[in-house]
Amino acid sequence: MKLKAIFIFTTLLASVSILIVLYTSSGDLSKHSHAIDVLDSTSTSYIPWKNESTNCHGLTQWVVVATSGNKMTFGMVKIIDSTQQWCLLVMATHSKVWTVPVGLNTSNVIYLSITDLKVLPYKLASYAEHPINWKNVAYLYAIGKGARTIYDMEESIIPLPINGMYLSVEQSKQYYKNPVLSEEQSKGNILWNPLSYFQRDNSLKGRFLKLFSDHGWSSSLCLPIIQHHLSVFNHKDKLERLVVPRGSFSPYTGGATIHLYEALWSLLLPTSLEMDIAAVWRSYVAQSLFYLIPDACLMFIYPASLTIDSDDDNYFSKESFKLVEMLKYFPMTFDRFEDALLNLYQTLVQKGFIHVIDYYYVSAWLYDLKQIGYTFPNLPDKSKLWTRNVQLCIMFNWGAAEHTIKMLLAYYMRFFNSILLIRDDKWPNTEYLVDFPNAVNAISVDTKNGWYQQKALLKCLQSGNKNTTSYLFIPDDMFINITMMSTLPTSNIWLNEPSVFNFNDLNTFAKDRWHWWKHPRGTHFQKEFISIVNALPLELKQSLSQNVGFPNRMHGHSIVDSVHIPQVFSGNLSNVLLYLIGKGNLFCEILIPLALDITAGPQNHSYFMECNLWSGDRTNLPSIRQCFETKHFIHPLKLSTGFGSDIWCMLMNEQIKRNYGA
Repeated sequence: MKLKAIFIFTTLLASVSILIVLYTSSGDLSKHSHAIDVLDSTSTSYIPWKNESTNCHGLTQWVVVATSGNKMTFGMVKIIDSTQQWCLLVMATHSKVWTVPVGLNTSNVIYLSITDLKVLPYKLASYAEHPINWKNVAYLYAIGKGARTIYDMEESIIPLPINGMYLSVEQSKQYYKNPVLSEEQSKGNILWNPLSYFQRDNSLKGRFLKLFSDHGWSSSLCLPIIQHHLSVFNHKDKLERLVVPRGSFSPYTGGATIHLYEALWSLLLPTSLEMDIAAVWRSYVAQSLFYLIPDACLMFIYPASLTIDSDDDNYFSKESFKLVEMLKYFPMTFDRFEDALLNLYQTLVQKGFIHVIDYYYVSAWLYDLKQIGYTFPNLPDKSKLWTRNVQLCIMFNWGAAEHTIKMLLAYYMRFFNSILLIRDDKWPNTEYLVDFPNAVNAISVDTKNGWYQQKALLKCLQSGNKNTTSYLFIPDDMFINITMMSTLPTSNIWLNEPSVFNFNDLNTFAKDRWHWWKHPRGTHFQKEFISIVNALPLELKQSLSQNVGFPNRMHGHSIVDSVHIPQVFSGNLSNVLLYLIGKGNLFCEILIPLALDITAGPQNHSYFMECNLWSGDRTNLPSIRQCFETKHFIHPLKLSTGFGSDIWCMLMNEQIKRNYGA
């Protein structure tokens, strides 16, 4: 057995030495080949660690590593030997005597046993019976001692120099390279596999076939609050940095990951999972909350470290895919960041992803972070967003897949507290709406005896509550520019500017003025419109006269795909719509402007600036970007189509950043 153990250990060291020689034999980092020296443990003498005074006071960059061995590892030695700008916090999972190389300056090293951790004044320390949770306590210790950047490290990791510097940190917001995701995103797959790009010829690539890879390249302006240093498996000379598009997910482990101050909250490891899985799931949880932090992104840096260990199949388990499926649609409408994190853990427990003990751990984690003075990311005062008390009504003209509806809601819930989904057929399944408690309702509209859109608008106006200030009615295939709409007075009715005509002249010019009058049923529309207006009750005719100057002036039609109705007008408009719907089947573009004329005059109107893509190029990204900067909505832009989905999500992420700005 001893001979076998010696053989295995010798083979392992030889493999690592070969790996480092392969890496340092070419490229910019060849001058650092002295890293091999530390691998020869037989030529290094070790002495027991002495817990003496430390020079870590005042250092803001910390390495936190858990060790199960009794010697300082190669990676730890490289950090201490190469820089005095980092404090190395070693957390032991054993009670053995720990040893360090003779002659190594260890003044920036802190060694804590579990016995040391147990007496720390943290609530989490009193709970921490699970081995994984002792590392969580170690994170708290580092943050409490002033850490603003933490390099989360596994003891098998050996950092590599980047441009001559070990543990290089990106600390600026700038444009970084990112992949443009493929059409698979529109099918609900928003996982991006970094290994498919960085290690194309690696044998591990076959394990990631369910993930789509790069599909072109772009640049994103962001701050990489989490930076994962990918380990070398197959050597590449070129150093690369790549950020993951916002709204997507990419897994990373705790092996070699830098967390900036804005991301220290995300270090908590779930304890009801195996360590490898816990680290990957922690990465997904962190990314699900990125949208709450303006400009936050995840960065991969390659190559940045070596590892003795190989990857395993836990990196992407079936349960991991289920977790991301839940997280990508998780609604967040909280006023404090810590409440969002706590609620997310509560949902993970309810869905069976983690044990209830982790809910108590995260509660203690949040309490301790506050006690040691950590400042969570600030969220805006949502009461100042014009959308918060607006009832959003989404009318579905076509059937929508469950994942499309979930994605719509996941984005819109960040702006609207209450959403009504409307369709003209029975909803096939609404069980998933339980993930959006008390905020989303789905109804069907009976259209067998009449037009759909006006009935849908009527249902919208009847759906408010005591807090509703107004109603925004939109179709499902529209991108609304919430940022641009904030400049419109919420006390006004919003619609596309309608045409103006003299009612007495309707017979002589209507067919030449509007394409809907040229519809095969145009003559019927025209005659029915004249008949309905002539038969209006005196009270409604008087309102029409006072509001717009009827009969010499009135509005003939408007594109009413999107309208905004203040609460003060909703009651009267509902009554007028109910009356007009019962009198005939006028096309919505005619009936709704007539109802609005009866309800309020132009002095109470504001008009949308529309980007109409019905007859334009729906794939012209520069043109669509221009629309985003200047128009109130873009129509059609469908979340259910591949390219449209990419653009819709990109623009929505952009306005989330603008409204939730720093």
